[in-house]
Amino acid sequence: MFTELKAQNPWPQHPSLDRVVDLNLDGGGREMLQKFIVDENINLMLEVGSFLGGSARQWLTASPKLNLICVDPWSRGLATSIKSLRSKAWAAKVYTQEDVDFCLDVLSRHAPLELVASNLSEFKDRVVLIQDTSPEIFAKLEDQKVRPDLIYIDTTKTPEHILVPHYVFPRAIIAGDDWSWRNPIGEMPVRRPVIQVARERKAKIYAVRQTFIVAPKGRQRSIDRRYEYAEVMAAT
Repeated sequence: MFTELKAQNPWPQHPSLDRVVDLNLDGGGREMLQKFIVDENINLMLEVGSFLGGSARQWLTASPKLNLICVDPWSRGLATSIKSLRSKAWAAKVYTQEDVDFCLDVLSRHAPLELVASNLSEFKDRVVLIQDTSPEIFAKLEDQKVRPDLIYIDTTKTPEHILVPHYVFPRAIIAGDDWSWRNPIGEMPVRRPVIQVARERKAKIYAVRQTFIVAPKGRQRSIDRRYEYAEVMAAT
């Protein structure tokens, strides 16, 4: 099915850039997921919320066996979001002004999808780029009989973006970002639906900083036990 999906979504035309334009924000913990992908021989991964392809490069570099489906709206509003980084104090500690300006310059001349295609061009034999939205994409892929081994969710922090793939793909391992992210009123909105997934699957949650994995029985041996989130059955 991956071959058919690639045929349906041909690699986009893209600029010939001499560098990867990466403003990837890693909140920490992705090394746990990278190790899991390798140790568990993950063949097909679905990443929902790919931004500029920075995390996708991490997964693909970690495992030469991995095939990856990247889904993102890649709207023109992406440039506006990146431009806003110029006024954020935290961003100045993570990105150089040169990197932000270079990214905006590229986006002034090319669509976001074209930039992502450039960033991931060295892996294009193992990647499918789908310009679409969550949670709508999950039913579409299920209809095409796509069966991901692992789904990584890095998108809007509302329950349906985690619960829909849980129900549509009950055999896929659910993982994602923003485990400890707090909204303006101090809540950590990702945790409640992730705990629900773990309860319903009788699985364990492993979390490091912002990264989480809901690992079922038989797929937990490769994860350091220090990362187990022990409040699954007690949390409300």
